[in-house]
Amino acid sequence: MKVPGAISILPGLLAAIVWVCMVNKVPPIRIRSAFLDRGVIPMLLLVLAIIIFQGTLVESKAVFQMRDELTAYQVRFSRSSPSSLSFPACSQALP
Repeated sequence: MKVPGAISILPGLLAAIVWVCMVNKVPPIRIRSAFLDRGVIPMLLLVLAIIIFQGTLVESKAVFQMRDELTAYQVRFSRSSPSSLSFPACSQALP
């Protein structure tokens, strides 16, 4: 089973958070309250949803199908424009 890249960095991120909290002597109750803050939970859920959606697009090869369909319709994208589409999960950039 292949582990997505975003999931594989989570143990390292968790270890880094624990290390920083230990070095700065942050009490556990403060860490807990930071993660359970009402402003943080929706943000964490949004990031999780984006990671899952990206994984679904890549695994279903929908990214490649969208690229091929846009190319078939001769949709042009400017590479210098900040609004140009790019799919980092693709091995090739859009034409």
